[in-house]
Amino acid sequence: MNKWDVLEYLKYRFMATGVLPDQLQIEQAFPELEPDEISEGVEEFIYRVKRIA
Repeated sequence: MNKWDVLEYLKYRFMATGVLPDQLQIEQAFPELEPDEISEGVEEFIYRVKRIA
């Protein structure tokens, strides 16, 4: 697991529900990841969304 898995998780959840999971939900989905790795995945998701908009 790495930041790319976090990115895919956020993308899937957002497309399925229209809502981003909160930090606790992300941490629960990826308990084995370090906080920095989770943050990098979230930042990558935000970067990609901004590029589209």
